[in-house]
Amino acid sequence: MGFHPDGLQPVLRHAERLAALLFVYDLAPPSRDEAARRWLLGRAAEVERYAESVVDDWVMGRLDEGAAAMALQGYVDAIHEGLGSMFGAREPSCCHARKKVRVRRRQS
Repeated sequence: MGFHPDGLQPVLRHAERLAALLFVYDLAPPSRDEAARRWLLGRAAEVERYAESVVDDWVMGRLDEGAAAMALQGYVDAIHEGLGSMFGAREPSCCHARKKVRVRRRQS
């Protein structure tokens, strides 16, 4: 998603991880529950589009950094609620950011 201000970056990264998790669930639903399958259908793309929409609103000046972060966090929270009710996922893996490890090559 590129560079964004510090106040928006963490929630954008969380939304990216959430979309990735939903995409995996969509490919291999963890439940045979038809309502859960319907809830998942297209949800990953929805999260991506919503995040893009919030960023667009921030870029165009319709939302300031704080309002954009609050709007996206509220949406992410609502999707988490849905995950919890459908799959019992109270703290899904998207909530745990992994630090990137960079390996430096030795210079000869």
